[in-house]
Amino acid sequence: MICANTREWDTHCTRGLYRNGVGAEIQLFKSDPGCRIFLSTDSGSTGLNLQNASVVINCDLPWNPARLEQRIARAWRKHQARAVTVIHLVSEHTIEHKMLGTLSSKQALADGVLDLRGDLQHIQFRAGRQAFLARLQQIMAPPVAAEPVPKKKPVPVDRSLAFSQLAHEKLGAALVRCEERYPGRGAHSVLVVVVERDAALWRTNLAPLHEELFGRNGSDPLSPTMLEVIDRSTDEAIERLIAAGLVARATRAARPLFPNGGESVVALSEEEKQKALAHRQQAARKLKMARLLGDGGLQDEEREALLQAAHFAARALAVEHKASEPASLDEALQSPASFLWGEALPALRNFASNASVQSGQVIGELQRILRTL
Repeated sequence: MICANTREWDTHCTRGLYRNGVGAEIQLFKSDPGCRIFLSTDSGSTGLNLQNASVVINCDLPWNPARLEQRIARAWRKHQARAVTVIHLVSEHTIEHKMLGTLSSKQALADGVLDLRGDLQHIQFRAGRQAFLARLQQIMAPPVAAEPVPKKKPVPVDRSLAFSQLAHEKLGAALVRCEERYPGRGAHSVLVVVVERDAALWRTNLAPLHEELFGRNGSDPLSPTMLEVIDRSTDEAIERLIAAGLVARATRAARPLFPNGGESVVALSEEEKQKALAHRQQAARKLKMARLLGDGGLQDEEREALLQAAHFAARALAVEHKASEPASLDEALQSPASFLWGEALPALRNFASNASVQSGQVIGELQRILRTL
């Protein structure tokens, strides 16, 4: 039987209506042996069940292989007992004829990606589509274990103290003294290593260690650190010349590193304890004020209060380590006072030099420093 009104069937199926004449036609096709043909546009409608059909003839081919499968599935449904023959009516040298290869490639791609069936390498697309397939195959390929990346050795926070400790391990009894001196002019410092003898030889041996800690990866561009190695006799001669008034010291500060360098506990007098406590209390008040100003949306005032809090904190650290109190925050962020900050130094330098930096990290660092007794 040919459907009495193909356009009417299309309209009803598109809207999902299975009543009146349309539902009767479906039942007629299923139950009447005399009804041999059922005509439908495209794939019919959702839920269309024509299990009684044994042949599906596609008069035109869709671009989407899923829609083609949907057409066939109207007859080849679950519990289908008989074989279903599918026929595609395609004229040679037509658009539909060219579509056969595209449909086959699309179906193979869907099988390989969604159902993991077939081999993606055998699918051939033209031009850029083949490159897309290569990228897709790379994504679906099992992950390749990446070679482990060697971890870089962390740079110590106090590189000068670390240098003295490693130099002691290398030189042993040959090391007499190691200290970091800060010239009166310039922001750089000099690691002065005093050895028993053979200063030139030991300088060659210590140069790689100095390069490792203070080279390109570890150097502080604001205060570079140089290396000088002298023997004991030269050091004693210099001290005699200074004592005789023939040579004047040109260093603004000196920091002993070996022996007895880097001690964490420094004995303070009662006066020094009171001075350090007063500086800490001033820093705490400025920090509290900065937080209140920040909560009120006054960022400029908050920044100024934080800079003052950092200066008071630096003065407290200097007193507690028996160092000269920095006259300004800029001085506190340069050598030799900069080593007192420890891990907080980069954050404080960044905040002090860049007005657009947020205050959260600096507040946390100052709170941590002020909690340290």
